[in-house]
Amino acid sequence: MLMSLPERPSPIRTIRLGVERRLRALRFRMERARLATRISELRDLVDVPHDLAEAARARIDRLSRRERALSRLMDEATHS
Repeated sequence: MLMSLPERPSPIRTIRLGVERRLRALRFRMERARLATRISELRDLVDVPHDLAEAARARIDRLSRRERALSRLMDEATHS
């Protein structure tokens, strides 16, 4: 019985996957930078009247969680 060799991915597909991976990493870095900027802006609001400070802290917590999730995604993307 004739055994066929495993099919290799085409060079174009391989290049495209590499480009997509780099673009995804770039988007993650840009989003993380945007989140860091927003968090630092919100930290300025923590020293204002109570209602604004509470809202700012809650928003900082949410953005920080999102930033950590993005970091995990970036780590997975670079190690895959």
